[in-house]
Amino acid sequence: MHLMAPDAFILFAAGSCDAADQPDAGEAEDPLYEIIDNHLVDIVSNSWAYAGEEDAAPGVVISDTFKFLQAAAQGMTVLFASGDEGDSTYYGRNIASGSWPATNPLVTAVGGTSLLLKNASGEKSEFGWTNFYSLFDNALISNNGETVTDHGWEPFAFDDGSGGGPSLLMPEPIYQYNVVPKEFSTQTYTSSGVPVPLAPPRRVTPDISMVADPFTGMLFGETYTISSPPVDAGCLQLTEMTEYCEQAIGGTSLATPLLAGVLGLVNQSRFFERLGPVGFVNPALYRLLVGENAESGTPLVDVNAPSKPTSGLYAELGFDDFVLLGTIDSDVDGNGNIIANVDTSLHSAPGYDDVTGLGVPNVPEFIEALRY
Repeated sequence: MHLMAPDAFILFAAGSCDAADQPDAGEAEDPLYEIIDNHLVDIVSNSWAYAGEEDAAPGVVISDTFKFLQAAAQGMTVLFASGDEGDSTYYGRNIASGSWPATNPLVTAVGGTSLLLKNASGEKSEFGWTNFYSLFDNALISNNGETVTDHGWEPFAFDDGSGGGPSLLMPEPIYQYNVVPKEFSTQTYTSSGVPVPLAPPRRVTPDISMVADPFTGMLFGETYTISSPPVDAGCLQLTEMTEYCEQAIGGTSLATPLLAGVLGLVNQSRFFERLGPVGFVNPALYRLLVGENAESGTPLVDVNAPSKPTSGLYAELGFDDFVLLGTIDSDVDGNGNIIANVDTSLHSAPGYDDVTGLGVPNVPEFIEALRY
């Protein structure tokens, strides 16, 4: 978040998120409820979820909804990562859906994109995020990292992708009327691809997106205790016991705090005008103009699938057993044919879609549009 809003005050609260995806676990909710009850911050960025909605017990759904209503009434913004599992069917769910609590209409669900920088001048392309990958067999990376020699590769498999899809529990909120296409709000699919009608229309996620693809995401560094000498490949030894390592990160758990930082800048601009924080932002988001690119001068920019197959080579120096080719919003079948725009049953499309939502913020114009 500090990358986007360096002057922001950040309060870190943690719960037992490894238990969140169990019926009535509750551990992840506890710190969130405390933050809301005491109005400790103006923007809450959450990077945990129940996979789909099946494990969210009725009591959890009810108590979460009352807390999110309380947060909205207090002028708080509650953001949730939409998840990294597409429509959840690759991970054992019988029916495609968004993930709870992102599917609650009182929170802002943040999806993911793949952001490709083309050159040093900052020219870029941005697509809906989903990755399929193939590991190379017995790959050897040159010492300078410029060439890779392989001995074949494995079949492509789904890695991760922006979470989204309709809620099986929540009705369509009024702010999504006439914006979210009915094909998203009135239909879902079984894990085998059979259409399932939904009536009445349902809440659809995500609402908005930022970069999440681990292949194109963010480089971060961390200091570790050396597990066994010498230092790990690609890391820098700091002391006899510690090393500094850098690696790429991604996921909607990256996109969500990035958006929190942008909204922090929105709040800062509002404070200069003697106004309160933007609070529950969804109704305002769905009223914003959306353009085809940043040059359109609109607060939001639409995100689509690539027009041709796009991929990236991911490797770590010193590791010849972890070299993979990752596709960007594309899959490859058993015959090597490219299948474009596949994130489980979700698809990037012009306008609102269930991979990236409304699109991504065009930050200067986005801040100005929400300033008053």
